[in-house]
Amino acid sequence: MTETAFGLTAKIKTGVSSTVKLDDSAKTAVTEAGVKASNRTDLVFTVEASANTEYVSEVTYKITTAAGAGSATPIEAVDGKYTISAEELKDASEVEIDVTEESLIVVTNVSSEDLVIAINDETEGTKVVKTTGTIGILPGDTIKVVTPAAYKPDISDFAGATMTGPVPSGNDKLVWTISGIAADGDLDLADYLPVP
Repeated sequence: MTETAFGLTAKIKTGVSSTVKLDDSAKTAVTEAGVKASNRTDLVFTVEASANTEYVSEVTYKITTAAGAGSATPIEAVDGKYTISAEELKDASEVEIDVTEESLIVVTNVSSEDLVIAINDETEGTKVVKTTGTIGILPGDTIKVVTPAAYKPDISDFAGATMTGPVPSGNDKLVWTISGIAADGDLDLADYLPVP
């Protein structure tokens, strides 16, 4: 393999805290200083948010050729991977990847019981421990909360959030659906209220 086959430097924009890795056999981490890559094949990479309270809201890339730096181009993931085509990279000396993160909505179980919370259409929920357990959701997500029979979660302090249900579940449990959770706030699930 000649040096020209690796004539591309892939780097992340200064200040990006997300983890960007090439989809190669070594899963090479892309850094601000840059890593060598081929400008003769598609550049495939993955992006992981910097913390479980954040999500990746946008990824863009900027290609530099002998003519100068291009403009930032948005890119979408397909099956969790981002691909910049070899055709776009054929005259490139550098590609800079920029990642924008936003905060997830944090749902905290402040009740005195462990809860099972499912997001959107998940069939298996996640156990969220009592008092301090959290789960992050995207704006627009709906959650389903499993409670003991005859009880419902208390969300009375959160304007805009609405709760529907219950739907009976096995083992004397009820499933409550909560939607309309504000994108700019978090949600605490307080101790259960008796079902009237």
